[in-house]
Amino acid sequence: MTQQPLNVAYPTPTLRPDDPVAPADAMERLLIGNGRYALDLHLNPGRTEPRRAQIATGQHPFAVIVTDSDSRVTPEVIFDQGLGDLFVVRVAGMVLDDEVIGSIEYAVEHLGVKAILVLGPERSGAVRAALESVVLHQPVLDELTPLVEGLRPAITAASHREGDAWENTINENTLRVAERLAATGPLLYDFVTIGELKIAAGRYDLDSGLVTMLKRPVGYEAEAFEEESAEGHTSSHGTTEETTSAEPTAALDSHMESTPVEAGHAEATATPAAPDGGHGDLIPTATPEATH
Repeated sequence: MTQQPLNVAYPTPTLRPDDPVAPADAMERLLIGNGRYALDLHLNPGRTEPRRAQIATGQHPFAVIVTDSDSRVTPEVIFDQGLGDLFVVRVAGMVLDDEVIGSIEYAVEHLGVKAILVLGPERSGAVRAALESVVLHQPVLDELTPLVEGLRPAITAASHREGDAWENTINENTLRVAERLAATGPLLYDFVTIGELKIAAGRYDLDSGLVTMLKRPVGYEAEAFEEESAEGHTSSHGTTEETTSAEPTAALDSHMESTPVEAGHAEATATPAAPDGGHGDLIPTATPEATH
């Protein structure tokens, strides 16, 4: 048998839609759909045979969802969206690597998506495993070491805060992922800078089904966030990570009950923030990282 060339044009043309959903509108659409889901008023749109046929030849998602690989968190369901509406990237602990970032960049550059929501679900099993490894020194499989190291900076940053260590770490990691994406250049950073891309962070409540937006406190600067790990090692993506650990002041109890985020570190709001030049809920002080 001889290999036959694919009957497609190369390179493949962009699939950018002629009328993409604006960044603020995309976020609003997500939160309105989530409200329907939480109230059990979901419409289940775009899940019919005609919709399947409509998108068979191309896709035009209006938002990227970056979230944990958690069986309880299905973005199309919790945002009440249909086939072809969301470009979903799921990875345990939302740990970023070249493949994950590349997938997100593909959706932004090739598909014309203008909104990214980093969604951290509460009671994340991946974060729990990393906490037990870092704080309680529980052994993990070698294959899970990248997961633990990817979450270590968030664990360390959240370690000095009052409240539940599990909840604090999840929120801190969610914000860090969103901030890192906003600073990843040249592609994502440039789109954010010119207002063509909104990146926001949110928290998913497993009990209520509601998504709330996470925000840094007023006056927070991304440069200060980077300085926390300035003496750490450089990751494969050109960012620095902390290599030392500090034990959280809040002990890991047996059930890890969720508590509100401590004021002054991250605030949650149930409504999307007003457009602010494309950065959404992030403070626009991040500097671009070298692209992976």
